[in-house]
Amino acid sequence: MRTEYREETLVSLIQQGDQAIFSYLYKRYHRALLKVITQLLKEPDQAEDVLQDTYVKIWLRFQQYDASQGTLATWLYTIARNTVLDALRQRRITYASVGADLKAIPALIQAGQAIDAIELARVVRQHLNPQQWQLIRLAYWQGYTHREIAQHLALPMGTVKTRLLKSLLQLRPIFR
Repeated sequence: MRTEYREETLVSLIQQGDQAIFSYLYKRYHRALLKVITQLLKEPDQAEDVLQDTYVKIWLRFQQYDASQGTLATWLYTIARNTVLDALRQRRITYASVGADLKAIPALIQAGQAIDAIELARVVRQHLNPQQWQLIRLAYWQGYTHREIAQHLALPMGTVKTRLLKSLLQLRPIFR
């Protein structure tokens, strides 16, 4: 038997911290929000990650929802849209600022400039946790593509890209 909630009841229960009702909200809206996010993001691999970020924001900000400002669905779509914009902005800033520095890693490995590959691997490994090191090793030492890493580790490609980027950002200060 499926229970349907009126919007006022749903909002009231979630604002009281009812996680079971929040789960209901997730099930009720996740397909529609995922569709909107995928259309805006234009990268289906990252849409699931952005959807999760969206639901975290919804949970954390639910006390701010005001029915007099619009419907619950409109509020949810607005948060999803803003989360996509944040992700796009972050990606543009991050890729632009990190890209040039990080392109030097394969060159250092191949040319043996400044330090040899073994020393480089040791330095990189010291600054990363084992999961991050595994991603960097697969991408830069073994030449795997993002898709191959995702398949090898059984992770969504968006997750692989995000984790790689965060790992590289963590390494950035040591290559300056």
